[in-house]
Amino acid sequence: MSVSDTNDNPLIFTDRTLVQALQNLLDNAADASPERVLFNAEWDENSLNISIRDFGTGISDEIKTQLGKRFFSSKNEQGMGLGVYLTQITLARFGGELNLANHEEGGVLTSVKLPLKNLRIH
Repeated sequence: MSVSDTNDNPLIFTDRTLVQALQNLLDNAADASPERVLFNAEWDENSLNISIRDFGTGISDEIKTQLGKRFFSSKNEQGMGLGVYLTQITLARFGGELNLANHEEGGVLTSVKLPLKNLRIH
């Protein structure tokens, strides 16, 4: 884990649903790549940016178009198909964005961007 090099680390408020959303993304990465997952968090004055990289097989174009739809699972009957769907809803509630893309060196790179104005404790 790395963080931006700054003396002004923001104090942020979060609720259980946001924690669960991020945990879901980490769980998905660990399911795809149990031996290794990379996590990085950086921020600036406007946003918190989180990236999670797994080293699994990646996602096909067909799966990518279905991800985030209710009751779709890429886990071959092992998932309920709600994780990415609920994660997207939670992130949207905080004004955030989710992007999943194949990494050029293999696996999936999951990116989360959250505006600090919606998380910052003043």
